[in-house]
Amino acid sequence: KEDAATEISSNGSSSSNNNNEGGSVDVKSELKTPWVSIHKALTESGLKSLSAEEAKQMVDSNKAVVVDVNADYYKEHINPSVSVPLYRSIKGKDAWSSPNRFFSKFTLLNWPEINPNFAADAKDALEGENRTVIVCCSGGGTLSTESTAYGRESKSLRAIHLMNMLGIKNVVHLDGGVVGWKTAGLPMGGKKHKVVKKGKWFVKV
Repeated sequence: KEDAATEISSNGSSSSNNNNEGGSVDVKSELKTPWVSIHKALTESGLKSLSAEEAKQMVDSNKAVVVDVNADYYKEHINPSVSVPLYRSIKGKDAWSSPNRFFSKFTLLNWPEINPNFAADAKDALEGENRTVIVCCSGGGTLSTESTAYGRESKSLRAIHLMNMLGIKNVVHLDGGVVGWKTAGLPMGGKKHKVVKKGKWFVKV
Protein backbone atom coordinates (compact mmCIF):
# COMPACT_ATOMS: atom_id res chain seq x y z
CA LYS A 1 0.00 0.00 0.00
CA GLU A 2 1.26 3.44 -0.81
CA ASP A 3 0.24 4.62 2.66
CA ALA A 4 2.44 1.95 4.22
CA ALA A 5 5.44 3.03 2.16
CA THR A 6 4.91 6.68 3.05
CA GLU A 7 4.53 5.92 6.76
CA ILE A 8 7.68 3.82 6.84
CA SER A 9 9.81 6.40 5.08
CA SER A 10 8.76 9.04 7.58
CA ASN A 11 8.57 7.05 10.81
CA GLY A 12 9.92 3.53 10.17
CA SER A 13 12.07 1.69 12.73
CA SER A 14 14.65 3.42 10.81
CA SER A 15 16.74 4.67 13.67
CA SER A 16 18.03 3.02 16.78
CA ASN A 17 17.92 4.33 20.32
CA ASN A 18 21.04 2.33 21.16
CA ASN A 19 24.09 4.34 22.16
CA ASN A 20 26.30 1.98 20.15
CA GLU A 21 24.62 2.99 16.88
CA GLY A 22 26.99 2.64 13.97
CA GLY A 23 29.71 1.06 16.10
CA SER A 24 31.07 -2.47 16.28
CA VAL A 25 28.82 -5.22 17.61
CA ASP A 26 29.77 -8.48 19.34
CA VAL A 27 27.14 -10.69 17.72
CA LYS A 28 27.66 -13.73 19.95
CA SER A 29 27.40 -11.62 23.07
CA GLU A 30 24.34 -9.68 21.89
CA LEU A 31 22.49 -12.88 20.98
CA LYS A 32 22.69 -13.85 24.65
CA THR A 33 20.69 -10.75 25.60
CA PRO A 34 17.34 -11.80 27.15
CA TRP A 35 14.40 -11.54 24.75
CA VAL A 36 12.57 -9.26 27.20
CA SER A 37 15.28 -6.63 26.74
CA ILE A 38 15.25 -7.01 22.95
CA HIS A 39 11.46 -6.69 22.89
CA LYS A 40 11.64 -3.49 24.94
CA ALA A 41 14.32 -1.96 22.70
CA LEU A 42 12.49 -2.79 19.46
CA THR A 43 9.17 -1.55 20.81
CA GLU A 44 10.73 1.73 21.90
CA SER A 45 12.41 2.12 18.50
CA GLY A 46 8.98 2.11 16.85
CA LEU A 47 9.63 -0.95 14.69
CA LYS A 48 7.07 -1.34 11.90
CA SER A 49 5.81 -4.63 10.47
CA LEU A 50 4.58 -5.19 6.92
CA SER A 51 2.26 -7.86 5.59
CA ALA A 52 3.54 -10.03 2.75
CA GLU A 53 1.32 -8.14 0.30
CA GLU A 54 2.57 -4.73 1.45
CA ALA A 55 6.17 -5.92 1.24
CA LYS A 56 5.64 -7.30 -2.28
CA GLN A 57 4.19 -4.00 -3.47
CA MET A 58 7.16 -2.06 -2.11
CA VAL A 59 9.67 -4.49 -3.63
CA ASP A 60 7.91 -4.35 -7.01
CA SER A 61 8.06 -0.55 -6.98
CA ASN A 62 11.78 -0.66 -6.05
CA LYS A 63 11.10 1.02 -2.70
CA ALA A 64 12.33 -1.89 -0.60
CA VAL A 65 14.72 -4.84 -0.47
CA VAL A 66 14.02 -8.09 1.41
CA VAL A 67 16.84 -9.37 3.63
CA ASP A 68 16.58 -13.03 4.66
CA VAL A 69 18.52 -14.01 7.81
CA ASN A 70 17.86 -17.77 7.55
CA ALA A 71 20.80 -20.21 7.49
CA ASP A 72 19.23 -22.37 4.76
CA TYR A 73 18.61 -19.56 2.29
CA TYR A 74 19.81 -21.70 -0.63
CA LYS A 75 17.02 -24.21 -0.05
CA GLU A 76 14.08 -21.84 -0.20
CA HIS A 77 13.71 -18.06 -0.03
CA ILE A 78 11.62 -15.09 -1.06
CA ASN A 79 12.26 -14.02 -4.64
CA PRO A 80 13.85 -11.50 -4.88
CA SER A 81 15.78 -11.22 -1.63
CA VAL A 82 19.29 -10.88 -0.22
CA SER A 83 20.91 -13.42 2.13
CA VAL A 84 22.48 -12.10 5.33
CA PRO A 85 22.44 -15.15 7.65
CA LEU A 86 22.29 -14.61 11.40
CA TYR A 87 23.19 -18.29 11.83
CA ARG A 88 25.03 -20.50 9.35
CA SER A 89 24.98 -24.17 8.45
CA ILE A 90 27.97 -26.29 9.44
CA LYS A 91 29.97 -27.42 6.43
CA GLY A 92 31.20 -31.00 6.21
CA LYS A 93 34.86 -29.98 6.27
CA ASP A 94 34.30 -28.14 9.56
CA ALA A 95 32.52 -31.00 11.31
CA TRP A 96 35.73 -32.27 12.93
CA SER A 97 36.68 -28.93 14.49
CA SER A 98 34.57 -29.37 17.64
CA PRO A 99 32.45 -32.04 19.40
CA ASN A 100 29.30 -29.96 18.98
CA ARG A 101 29.86 -29.56 15.24
CA PHE A 102 30.59 -33.27 14.84
CA PHE A 103 27.48 -34.28 16.79
CA SER A 104 25.29 -31.83 14.86
CA LYS A 105 26.52 -32.92 11.44
CA PHE A 106 26.69 -36.66 11.85
CA THR A 107 23.44 -37.10 13.75
CA LEU A 108 21.79 -35.21 10.86
CA LEU A 109 20.39 -32.67 13.32
CA ASN A 110 22.29 -29.96 11.43
CA TRP A 111 22.03 -27.33 14.12
CA PRO A 112 23.05 -23.98 12.68
CA GLU A 113 25.69 -21.95 14.52
CA ILE A 114 25.99 -18.22 15.04
CA ASN A 115 27.43 -16.41 12.05
CA PRO A 116 30.31 -14.42 13.59
CA ASN A 117 30.48 -12.31 10.42
CA PHE A 118 26.86 -11.15 10.59
CA ALA A 119 27.73 -7.53 11.35
CA ALA A 120 30.22 -7.30 8.47
CA ASP A 121 27.88 -9.18 6.12
CA ALA A 122 25.00 -6.84 6.94
CA LYS A 123 27.10 -3.73 6.41
CA ASP A 124 28.49 -5.05 3.11
CA ALA A 125 25.06 -6.03 1.78
CA LEU A 126 23.30 -2.83 2.83
CA GLU A 127 25.99 -0.18 2.50
CA GLY A 128 24.57 2.77 0.61
CA GLU A 129 21.09 1.21 0.55
CA ASN A 130 18.44 3.95 0.52
CA ARG A 131 15.41 1.70 0.14
CA THR A 132 13.43 0.26 3.04
CA VAL A 133 15.09 -2.88 4.40
CA ILE A 134 12.50 -5.60 5.07
CA VAL A 135 13.98 -8.28 7.34
CA CYS A 136 12.59 -11.80 7.47
CA CYS A 137 13.25 -15.27 8.85
CA SER A 138 11.13 -18.41 8.57
CA GLY A 139 8.20 -17.61 10.84
CA GLY A 140 8.67 -13.91 11.54
CA GLY A 141 7.88 -13.64 15.23
CA THR A 142 6.02 -10.63 16.60
CA LEU A 143 6.26 -7.77 19.07
CA SER A 144 2.50 -7.88 19.61
CA THR A 145 1.55 -8.53 23.23
CA GLU A 146 -2.00 -9.62 22.46
CA SER A 147 -1.25 -13.32 23.07
CA THR A 148 1.87 -13.23 25.22
CA ALA A 149 3.47 -10.65 27.48
CA TYR A 150 6.52 -10.18 25.27
CA GLY A 151 5.34 -11.17 21.81
CA ARG A 152 7.13 -14.05 20.08
CA GLU A 153 10.90 -14.13 19.69
CA SER A 154 12.43 -14.76 16.27
CA LYS A 155 15.75 -14.63 14.44
CA SER A 156 14.54 -11.74 12.27
CA LEU A 157 13.62 -9.58 15.28
CA ARG A 158 16.97 -10.26 16.93
CA ALA A 159 18.69 -9.47 13.62
CA ILE A 160 16.83 -6.16 13.41
CA HIS A 161 18.04 -5.27 16.89
CA LEU A 162 21.62 -5.91 15.75
CA MET A 163 21.07 -3.87 12.57
CA ASN A 164 19.79 -0.99 14.68
CA MET A 165 22.96 -1.17 16.75
CA LEU A 166 25.01 -1.12 13.54
CA GLY A 167 23.26 2.07 12.47
CA ILE A 168 21.47 0.51 9.48
CA LYS A 169 18.51 2.72 8.63
CA ASN A 170 14.92 2.20 7.40
CA VAL A 171 14.62 -1.33 8.79
CA VAL A 172 11.19 -2.94 9.09
CA HIS A 173 9.92 -6.44 9.86
CA LEU A 174 8.10 -8.91 7.59
CA ASP A 175 5.02 -10.16 9.40
CA GLY A 176 4.76 -13.94 9.07
CA GLY A 177 8.23 -14.27 7.58
CA VAL A 178 8.97 -16.55 4.64
CA VAL A 179 6.08 -18.83 5.60
CA GLY A 180 3.61 -15.95 5.42
CA TRP A 181 4.98 -14.84 2.05
CA LYS A 182 4.75 -18.38 0.68
CA THR A 183 1.24 -18.89 2.07
CA ALA A 184 0.16 -15.73 0.26
CA GLY A 185 1.25 -17.37 -3.01
CA LEU A 186 4.01 -14.84 -3.68
CA PRO A 187 7.21 -15.62 -5.68
CA MET A 188 9.71 -18.01 -4.11
CA GLY A 189 13.13 -19.29 -5.13
CA GLY A 190 15.76 -21.77 -3.99
CA LYS A 191 17.06 -25.21 -4.91
CA LYS A 192 14.42 -27.10 -2.97
CA HIS A 193 11.44 -24.90 -3.66
CA LYS A 194 8.81 -26.71 -5.67
CA VAL A 195 5.38 -25.68 -6.88
CA VAL A 196 2.91 -28.53 -7.19
CA LYS A 197 0.42 -27.82 -9.93
CA LYS A 198 -3.23 -27.69 -9.00
CA GLY A 199 -5.23 -30.74 -9.97
CA LYS A 200 -7.65 -33.30 -8.64
CA TRP A 201 -5.32 -34.51 -5.89
CA PHE A 202 -2.83 -31.68 -5.48
CA VAL A 203 -2.86 -28.01 -4.58
CA LYS A 204 -0.23 -25.33 -4.95
CA VAL A 205 2.14 -25.38 -1.98
